Amino acid sequence: MDFPDDPDDAHFEPIVSRATDLRIFERPHEYDAYLKAGVPVFLMPGESKIDERKALISVCLSAMCSVASQRGAGVWRLTASGPERYEAPAARSKRRRSQRKA
Repeated sequence: MDFPDDPDDAHFEPIVSRATDLRIFERPHEYDAYLKAGVPVFLMPGESKIDERKALISVCLSAMCSVASQRGAGVWRLTASGPERYEAPAARSKRRRSQRKA
C-alpha cells in the first residue's frame, strides 16, 4: 500500500486491530495507547482454533465494519452473539481509584 505525502489529500481506510493476547491489556499504558491512537481492537479467544476465529469474524464482521467506519477507539470481545464492549482490568481498577479520589 502506498501512502501519500499529505494525509489531508487522501482517503484513509480505518485501522483496525484483531488480537488474542488479553495480557497486553493488563498493563494500563498499553490499553491507554490503543485508545489514544483511536484504534478499535477486536479480541478473539486466545485458545481458539482457526475455524472458531473464522466463524466469529463471520458473525461479527458487519458490526466490526460499522465500528471501524465510525473511527472510534475501543475494545470489543468477539462472541457468537456479536461484539461486546470490553474494558481491560487495568482500566477498571484505574477508574475505581479515580472515583475514590472524587
